[in-house]
Amino acid sequence: MQSPVKISKEIIINLSENGVSTEILINLLNQSLTDITISLLSWDGPNAMAQLWATVVKEFNIMSSRIARRSSWTARASGIKSYDDQDDDNDDNEPNDNDSLLHSIAWWGDEISGLPSSLEETVLAFLDSGFHPSTNSLLAVKLHEVAKTAIKTSISKSRMKVPMSCRALIVPGTLFILLL
Repeated sequence: MQSPVKISKEIIINLSENGVSTEILINLLNQSLTDITISLLSWDGPNAMAQLWATVVKEFNIMSSRIARRSSWTARASGIKSYDDQDDDNDDNEPNDNDSLLHSIAWWGDEISGLPSSLEETVLAFLDSGFHPSTNSLLAVKLHEVAKTAIKTSISKSRMKVPMSCRALIVPGTLFILLL
């Protein structure tokens, strides 16, 4: 079960066509972008770094990426990567050859695959090592880029969080018993 739910373009279109005002949808998008920005750029408080680490992991699907890098078959079996994907295909998050000069280039290899680490993985490594963005300017710059990427992704995919919502998988049965 997930809460709150991020709704997709299709659901947004469906809601709009069924009478939900554009103003409400715009407010939800603004609130989603504000929440992402605040969660990635809030560095004060007793558990701020742990919350920042968890936000980066959740927002960029770091754990599923690690599983997919470890074994493509494990990733396919667990539904992280579809069977149609080829092992040598580029991931959507990796820059193309044309964009590689415009983005930060990772400066060490990933422990699992030996491939260069992503910017998000680099931020996690800094946080794991105990660095704080207010005292480490390199981490602050990388977090700023991660926040910009998260905002651009949310806007381009038109995904917004709906507060007070929940998503669950329901499988119909013949016994008419609701299991929670």
